[in-house]
Amino acid sequence: MQSTASITATPHLRLNEVTPRLRKIVESTNGEALWYDGEPAATYYHANCGGMTEDGRYILGNDEQRAPYLKQHSDAYCLRNGSSQWRSEVSTQELQRALEAEGVAVPGHLHSVSVAHRTPSGRVEFLTVTGSRAITVPGLTFRFAVGRNIGWDRMKSNWYDVRLEGNRVVFHGRGSGHGVGLCQIGAEVMGEEGRSYREILSYYYPGTRLGVSAQGTQWQQLTSEDLVLFTTRPDSDRPLLPLAARIMHEAEESTALLYAGDPKIKVYPTVAAFRDATGEPGWVAASTRGRTIRLQPADVLRDAGTLESTLRHELLHILIESHAKPGTPLWFREGLVLYLSRPANTPEAASAFATDDALNKALRAPASEAEMRRAYSVARARVAAMVAKSGKDAVIQWLQEGLPKPAN
Repeated sequence: MQSTASITATPHLRLNEVTPRLRKIVESTNGEALWYDGEPAATYYHANCGGMTEDGRYILGNDEQRAPYLKQHSDAYCLRNGSSQWRSEVSTQELQRALEAEGVAVPGHLHSVSVAHRTPSGRVEFLTVTGSRAITVPGLTFRFAVGRNIGWDRMKSNWYDVRLEGNRVVFHGRGSGHGVGLCQIGAEVMGEEGRSYREILSYYYPGTRLGVSAQGTQWQQLTSEDLVLFTTRPDSDRPLLPLAARIMHEAEESTALLYAGDPKIKVYPTVAAFRDATGEPGWVAASTRGRTIRLQPADVLRDAGTLESTLRHELLHILIESHAKPGTPLWFREGLVLYLSRPANTPEAASAFATDDALNKALRAPASEAEMRRAYSVARARVAAMVAKSGKDAVIQWLQEGLPKPAN
């Protein structure tokens, strides 16, 4: 691991500022890594959280890990460093050109920008941009458009208010960076107050463990041309490699999409180990985090007759999430996975959810197995209806380019 001390104690360190003391710190932590659930932790960091870190799921995108240690929490240490407020402005013409450069076409001439929705931390999740009509733009897309095409100094973070003053779009914000994980300013203050690097890491990545090697479960790694398998029972789990490879090839042929990188499958030795490590209830057969599928024991799923269907569902998740446009609704992504897993016409539950948010909530954190199955059924039915009306190729194109606007 990069020396945590060199990151936290000196966030703007220059090579000519390296001192014997810093070299000693680096050497003393050489080889140490931060671990979670037997894997290297995703140690995201940023310059200044403005007093509140962000939950990773709002920033990292569809293809990133939903790591439970990347959680939103207040940061008193960052606040002790003083104000992190900033102000910037761009012209409406500059902003419209920047959005177009990122594939966001504003109809007509841009004349209004407003925050449509914020994350619980207060950061912008979606904006409404209005020309001849209003469109919704994800906050990440908006910030990337400004940063990449005008300058990152104009959009230091996703935590801001926005208003129009004549032909200028004015931002008043706080913090710097995405806000996920370790706050460099807060960590620097912790170091100045005598906190150890272990305390700093524990504060910003709660639930992780430091060590030269992974602690606990003794995982063994099996590989093929298509994927990587982690198991504690290599002899009995080795047949999963060709089975998963076949499913992957079928998925690519069915969708005309390609896997980006090798998926990983981690097979837990017991249901209890799976439940404890993932936080999932025992009735969930598997879950996917980033490109890693976390699976209940293969023999348990095989005896239940669900091993192949579970692998197919999770491998399709990896494929679909890696090609989904940021901001694509969860119900659509999940429904497409379910449809591709089982494209044949089958009876669907007639019950619906009051709102899309309610459906997404039931898919993200179902209260029971029955609610999960109901949400699955509704999401699949929606996508199946789309395929029946517009064709599978069109629906897969919407995954990559965004859902069409509903007709007025």
